[in-house]
Amino acid sequence: MKIKLTSIFVDNQDKALKFYTEVLGFVKKSDVPVGQFKWLTVVSPESPNDVELLLEPNDNPAAQTLQEAIFKQGIAATSFAVDDIQTEYARLKNLGVHSRWSQLQWNQSPSLYSTTPVGILSRSLRLLDGRTWAVKTMDEQALRQLLRKSKLDHIADEIVAQARPTVRVQTTPANEADIPIGASKMGGFPDLPPEFSYPYWHEALGFIGQFNMAETHPFDHEGLLPDHGLLSFFGEPSGEPFFTDWSIGLPLPVHSREDMYKGWQVHYFECDPSTLARFEPTDDLPEDEFYPCCAVNLSHTLTIPSPNSETLFPLKLTTHERTTLLNIDFEITFGEFEDHQRLGSPFELDGLPFIEAADQTDRWRRVTPEERLALERDLNQRWTVLFQLSSSSDLNMDWAGGLLYYCIERERLRVRDFTRVWLEMQFL
Repeated sequence: MKIKLTSIFVDNQDKALKFYTEVLGFVKKSDVPVGQFKWLTVVSPESPNDVELLLEPNDNPAAQTLQEAIFKQGIAATSFAVDDIQTEYARLKNLGVHSRWSQLQWNQSPSLYSTTPVGILSRSLRLLDGRTWAVKTMDEQALRQLLRKSKLDHIADEIVAQARPTVRVQTTPANEADIPIGASKMGGFPDLPPEFSYPYWHEALGFIGQFNMAETHPFDHEGLLPDHGLLSFFGEPSGEPFFTDWSIGLPLPVHSREDMYKGWQVHYFECDPSTLARFEPTDDLPEDEFYPCCAVNLSHTLTIPSPNSETLFPLKLTTHERTTLLNIDFEITFGEFEDHQRLGSPFELDGLPFIEAADQTDRWRRVTPEERLALERDLNQRWTVLFQLSSSSDLNMDWAGGLLYYCIERERLRVRDFTRVWLEMQFL
């Protein structure tokens, strides 16, 4: 017995065939009409009579759900072997293939690698028609159209009413010298006042990003953020207080809540950002806390509450409705690739991040389901997401495939008090 056929779900068989033949270099083996679809397979030109890969349409809702689930968890859709992984990676990158990570990880055999980027492209082959990472704004009309297309017209009014204005943040790699002092950016080196002491906790904190608030203001439709100055984010998300080096057997450190606040900082510089100076941290900045410089693209969009949130509980969603809304939430939140966001509804991987931000986890576990709903309703009214970061290949950030949430109380945001921002991490 031997393996003759394996399959991968695709959104569009014609586009998938173009990608797997013209980009990856496979050749078409079978192309047989089957109703509105095809029995469409490709094989390696090196072994055309060996294993065939079936490009299977994902018309079945169960297939779509599976694609979304493994994509969110960073699970490879399939794996291929090459003679020289670094050469092949460079070739695919030059052809516009998007990788979720800036570096591929391989095992002891350098010819084997995880083709998660292929899995991503097979899940949604929008790259194949040459689009860039820019996405359309999700306004009320577009959201209603998306709900209608997903056959959720009957709850569209309720979903739209709960949608929140959000500033979408998208990144693209850039040279440090090409970004003006005081401009919005992520990674690289921060722009700081000359007299400012670089943030430390045990060691220098990593620079996450900075936002010129005058650049951000046009997309802040609720007017919650400052309209001038520079807002800068620092943290140690790859080390304490979140992780430690298990490879040498160090236990997870236990810190008080007050100590954990020291592991990240948000600073608001109310001055003219162009008067700041670019600062390069000292040598004690850990290598894994330095992130490559990226330019950012800001835009306005709407985000919807998590299908499991208290906000949508009164709708009594069915399993199908919940799954469909989850897919919509995912598409809105992450756009084409690995978008980040400011304000709006958080994308929940492991519950509402405000519960831990408000130090209410123990209480939430003890109370009744009805009391949990009331607690979450109160927290949604009192807290907001100052910055939500996805795991990002552009920035070489990987929160175990998860998300980081800089959470702030709305009242503190109103008075521009950023001293008590809570950083929450969630992953599947």
